[in-house]
Amino acid sequence: MSPKDGAFWKAQQNVLILFKRCSTMKHIKEAHGRVVQSGFDRNPLVVGKIIEFCTAFCQGDMNYALRVFNRIDKPDSFIYNTMIRGFGKTSQPQKAIHLYRIMHGKRDTFTFSFFLKIIAALESISLGKQLHCTIHKLGLEIHTYVRNSLIHMYGMVGDTETARHVFDEIPYPDLVAWNSIIDSHLHCRKYKDVLRLFARMLQSGVQPNHATFVVTLSACGTIGALDFGRRIHSLVFDTEFGESESISVSNSLIDMYAKCGAVDEAYHIFSNMKWRDVVSWNVMIFGLASHGNREEALALFTKMLQGNAERPDGVMFLGVLSACSRG
Repeated sequence: MSPKDGAFWKAQQNVLILFKRCSTMKHIKEAHGRVVQSGFDRNPLVVGKIIEFCTAFCQGDMNYALRVFNRIDKPDSFIYNTMIRGFGKTSQPQKAIHLYRIMHGKRDTFTFSFFLKIIAALESISLGKQLHCTIHKLGLEIHTYVRNSLIHMYGMVGDTETARHVFDEIPYPDLVAWNSIIDSHLHCRKYKDVLRLFARMLQSGVQPNHATFVVTLSACGTIGALDFGRRIHSLVFDTEFGESESISVSNSLIDMYAKCGAVDEAYHIFSNMKWRDVVSWNVMIFGLASHGNREEALALFTKMLQGNAERPDGVMFLGVLSACSRG
């Protein structure tokens, strides 16, 4: 590295350090001002950091990101993809579509995966099939990330047949592929197929995670498949979870048992939970109320209030009102 290159690298690192201190748009705008002063406002790596912040955080600003983007002479794939992903989280998906159309030869597997998620949210089957054709022509279906995004997209637009076709072409589906196809069938209310796919996944040797359990338990509760739900419960015992994952699975078990009429089993899980959130209280109170256990539902609501466990929300009040109306 020449002295000149070394000086440039050091100056660039000093600018990049500025972004580590940013936590709000006010901070990022101040940092951007210093970037302009230092002459790095056209540097792809530095400008990419500004755009990444604007798109990644809930307090980000896509309009500001777009103004920064428009000043870049030759945006690379990373910057295009970051912008597409960012607009996919907003109510302006048409801007993501525009960016996809103008980036041409800079599209990569991430571009298609991000864009497929946008199409899924738009529920545009025609746009989805057009993109699938492009992916097929480019030979990108073999990429795991793209393939799983295709399965998800077809499920969200209601075409489980094509989703299943894409899935069945995978020689050895991984957990993400299984979760995508199972969730697709839940979204399309094909609950028995959810259970069949879950059983098939176990037979293949792939172990479920918390997301698989939550989706499959939802199907069990909807169609009253209590025995199948109990089988899943036995598998949950043998699986380790983090705090948020544990809460999510436990809530799903409570909901499943309550919907299947096994309120005592639902309450047993609730009472033995190490951690709870507002959903835990909601599903238990509503489960008790929906099966005529008025006194127990109101007592649980009172216990929650007295213990300052959670702040009641609309769903919880609906459960309490339901209990009162059955009195």
